[in-house]
This record gives sequence, C-alpha cells and structure tokens, in this order.
Amino acid sequence: MKNNWPNLTSPIEYRYGHIAFWEKEWARHGICSCFEPRLYFETALALKRTINVSQALRANGIKPGIEYPRRRFVKALRRKIPRLSFAMRCGDKNGTKILIEIRVCTSETHAISCSQRLNDNCGSCYIKLVSEIEPF
Repeated sequence: MKNNWPNLTSPIEYRYGHIAFWEKEWARHGICSCFEPRLYFETALALKRTINVSQALRANGIKPGIEYPRRRFVKALRRKIPRLSFAMRCGDKNGTKILIEIRVCTSETHAISCSQRLNDNCGSCYIKLVSEIEPF
C-alpha cells in the first residue's frame, strides 16, 4: 500500500504509509462495496495494475514536473482505455493545476463504462504531473 496508493495531496514527507489516509479512502469509497477492507484494497490494486495509468502516461511522454496541455493527458488515457469513461481530478498549487487523481467507473472486479458523467475539475488548459499517479 505504501508504494501503490500514496496520498498525492499531502506534502511529500507525508505521502506514504499513513493509515489515516487509507481509512479515509475506505470510508469514502470502499464502504459502499460488497467487500471487507482488505479485499476492497486488493481488488482496487488489481484494477490499478490492469489499467496502468502511469504506463500510459509514460508511453506518451508525460513526465512528472512538467505542464502539458489537457488534451495530451486525454489522448494518452484514450489510447489505454478507449471505451471507458474517466475523469481527471486536479488540485491547485500557486495557480497551477496539479493532477492528483484519475477516476474510472468499476463493477465489483473490473472497469466499466459509466452510467453517468464523472465530475472532472481540471479545466481545459495545462496540467502538471507532480508524481507517478494511479487511477483513484
């Protein structure tokens, strides 16, 4: 969990290994699943490996620390998950949009097309990748 599900909204020294963050994720997302906490996180990490957003971004030349047009992120993700809906969630740091999350719809065990539009808040301009990110 430490390496596979970091809290990208925290300062770097607090991103890894904080149980309170995972407890919040469970309370916010996992509790609605049919799973016990351990199985929920195992299933989520298996989905992460299947979709592998980090690989898709790297394969399209998107590197941490650099701002790119939003359309470049969308193009990279469309190549990886062409028939699935997704939403990018960003934070703001000194006026720069920072990608912190990519959301996809799932059934209990795999990614699916969404029945409703996902809330995307990254806007239409430039987005910066500050760390390796995964689809949560």
